[in-house]
Amino acid sequence: ACRDILPTKNNLCRKGVLENATCEACGLTAETSGHLFWDCIKAREVWTATGIAFDTNEVHHGELADFLWYLLFVQHMDMKLIELTITVTWCMWYNRNKTRLGSPRQTSQEITYKARSILEDFQLTHLARPRFKDQTDAR
Repeated sequence: ACRDILPTKNNLCRKGVLENATCEACGLTAETSGHLFWDCIKAREVWTATGIAFDTNEVHHGELADFLWYLLFVQHMDMKLIELTITVTWCMWYNRNKTRLGSPRQTSQEITYKARSILEDFQLTHLARPRFKDQTDAR
């Protein structure tokens, strides 16, 4: 996603796969990763639902990499919030794809809930301390 390789409508138009790059969620502009994950009104609704405090004063992110760079190096966002941000972004992409295939669009609250659940499950599974059967296993 950070190398602008996601098959957004804008990228598919550049490759001659699609003719119309307009965002299906808002219908206002071309669907780039920056628009899809930040500028689109539907994306803004999701970020509001997360409760993550972004500095949005006239900030535009052309691509997802610009958005993440901004969060890491300008806002100095905590890594736990970066993890949530990336998980929310994945859930937004998943929702976008499901919607393009005919499923109903999830609400911003549903996307946020799903992202938090996925992240919590991952952290519980992969970041939990190993449990040893007995003291000899702890070496």
